[in-house]
Order: sequence, then structure tokens, then C-alpha cells
Amino acid sequence: MRRGIVARLARCSHIARRRAPSHDAQACGQIDSIRKGRALALTLLVALALAGCFESDEERALAAYADHDYSTARQLAATISEVGNPRGHELLALMDAQGLGGSIDFAAAFGYVELAIALDPSYETSRATIEDYAERTALSAQAAFDAGEFERARALAAPLAAIGHDGGAALTNRLITGGYVVLDGSAMSWRTFLDLCSGNTRNESAADPDADFAANCQGREAVWDGVVVNLKERTLHLKMDPGRERAHQDLMVDLAETAEAALAVRGSEIRFHGVIGERGDASRPDRLVEARILGPGLRTPEEEAREVALEHQAVIGACRRLINEAFRGSHAPQWTHELRARLTAGQRRRLRFYSFIALDAPPLAFAGDRDQGYRARLSGHATIQAHNDQTASDQDFVVDCRVEGDHRGKSRGESLGSITFESLSEPNFDG
Repeated sequence: MRRGIVARLARCSHIARRRAPSHDAQACGQIDSIRKGRALALTLLVALALAGCFESDEERALAAYADHDYSTARQLAATISEVGNPRGHELLALMDAQGLGGSIDFAAAFGYVELAIALDPSYETSRATIEDYAERTALSAQAAFDAGEFERARALAAPLAAIGHDGGAALTNRLITGGYVVLDGSAMSWRTFLDLCSGNTRNESAADPDADFAANCQGREAVWDGVVVNLKERTLHLKMDPGRERAHQDLMVDLAETAEAALAVRGSEIRFHGVIGERGDASRPDRLVEARILGPGLRTPEEEAREVALEHQAVIGACRRLINEAFRGSHAPQWTHELRARLTAGQRRRLRFYSFIALDAPPLAFAGDRDQGYRARLSGHATIQAHNDQTASDQDFVVDCRVEGDHRGKSRGESLGSITFESLSEPNFDG
């Protein structure tokens, strides 16, 4: 420690002589006289640091950080970070994690601290510090939500969601899907409109609610999320969350142009933009005009899971149809061909084969999405029955089923996908 102090004092003396005359030089010129007393030397060291005698960008960055001058600290830290100084990486990481000199950015913070660790493993402790900041921020975000400070809660939760923090992601989702916060391009949140202006309630608290609507809401832009109830020509009927209990719809949205059919499907969660037009009443929804659908809305984890489950059920149904078609065509057991051959022409005309496909649950494997299509590996058994001949057989099978991503929009007769039999047992006759 003493060796470091002496080196810094010597450097400061050289700087002072080079800069003279100046206040720095005058202060540094007293060095020789104070070396006799260690306490005086330490005191002067502090004075010299405050006077700006130290030239190191790293030291100046640390001093600015300690003095809460985060703008200067960030500039200097960025300068030394660019030349690979781990201290610069660390300082930027700490400031990003705390939102000092800028907004909170945990993704950047962890990126900087990893750069520092790569250069010097001793900076591992800084990573733990940033992780601790993240957990504290999560607690602060939840406390802000509980206190009704929804925009502050989102500002704290969003940087956590960006790094996949479960609590931050869940709270961000709740703030958006629950209509608590103002979305980009909107003048107000859905909840603010519902409390301040909506006529879809039976309890009027304002003395003149229509006047309040005209003054505070009418003509203002809104960007909200809602669930499609139905589409009649260019008017969307939507259910909102929160909305009226037992009400079929909460909002009517007059579209400025024809909606894309895939987005306006009943039950779809959509994000839309419009202008607040008319105030409804207890039996008539509020109305937006000059509206357009922006795209899919954000769904809650529960809605997402339910949608995935419904989609998988639809895929299994498509696979069942494909398997049934295969058994009726190219995979019918040999006995069906033999039976048809030995019947007379009149008997063959009355012959009917029925196939019953029973699938085991759950699927052996399931993968894919609506854009790329699905693949399911299914096992089960098929029962083929000749109604007129009273003959039936069972066969066990395992198939690889591929279903197109747009299978729900396919009409009967269009290809839903394809199947490949991985195994097919010999027929087992029941009669």
C-alpha cells in the first residue's frame, strides 16, 4: 500500500512540474516537505486526488463513481472498456445493473461482467453482485405493482424479463395482459379507460359521466389487447380483460379496412389500434373507430398453455383422419381385398367397410409450431369391419404423422399432411 502511495505521489510531482504554474502544481510542489509525516502524506494524497493530479482514466472513473457523478463515470468507464480494461467492464456492468447514468439493463450488465471475468477471473464476485441487484429489482418491481405503481413496476420488470428472469417475465406479462400499463401508441391503459370513461358499468360515480368521457377520452388514440368474439363486416366485437362479468362483449371496434381473416378468428387474442369514439352503457359496448388490427396480442401463460393444448388436439385429430384414410386406401388388410374378390357384383355394391382408429395417449413424441407444421409419433390400433359380412379385424400400429401448419384452414379433400407407418401388426380377427 505504501509503495503504491509513493509511486502516485512521485507521478503527481512530475505532473505538477510539467503543468506549472497552476493550483495542481502548487499542491504537488509541497510533496518533498510532507514526506516526513505519513499521516500528512495520506492527507495530501486525498487532497491531490480531489485536485485532479491523478491522470489515470481508471482512477478518475472510480472517483467519479464514488462521488455519484455517473455521467462522467460512464464516459470514462466506456473509454477504458474499449481498450480491454476489466475495471471499465465492471463499472459499466454495475451502473447498468443499477440504472445509474441510464436505464436498468441487465442484459448489458451481464455482458460486461463476462468480459471482465474473461480478462481476470477475480471479477467473479461482480457477477454475484449483479445477480443480487437483479433479485432486489424483482422485489422492488413486485412492491411497485402491489402499491399500484404500474408503470414503475414495468420499468423494473422489463429488464429482468429481457434476461429470462421468471419473476420479471411473469410480472411484465401480467401488467400487459391485465391492461395495467400504457402500450406504445396509446393515450391510456385499458384499465384507466375502464375506470375513467367506460359506459359499460352500472355504477356511475361521476356527476356527469358523459361530459367526463368527452373531456378525457373521446378522440384519443388507444392501443389495447382483446379477444375476438366475432367479426361482422368491418366491426369487431371484443371481450376485454378485465371486463364485465356475464357480458358477452365489452368493446366494438369499427375497422378502417377489411381485417386479415387469420387474425380475426373467433377466440384469437389481438392487439388493435383505434380512436375512442362512443361511450356505451350497461347494455351497449363502448366503441372505437378508424381502427386496425396490429397483430396478435400478448397472452397469459394460462392462455398460451390452453391454446397449445387445443392446437395439439387439432393436430391429433388431423393425424387420425390421415390414418383413417390410409387404412381405407393403401393399408387395408389383405382379407378385405379377398372378401371383395369372392363376392358377386351385386354383393360388392352393398359391401361397406368401416374403420375405427383408437390412439394411445399421450403421443410418443410431439414437436413443431403453427408456422413450420407439426410432427407427432402416435401409436394405437385400427379396427376394420365389413358390415355386410360381419367380419372385423384389429391391427396395432405406430405412425409418424406430419401435419401442415395451416391444417385448420384446410377444407375437406385438401391435404392435411402425411403419415408413415413405422410398424403395423398382422390382423387379429374378432369374427
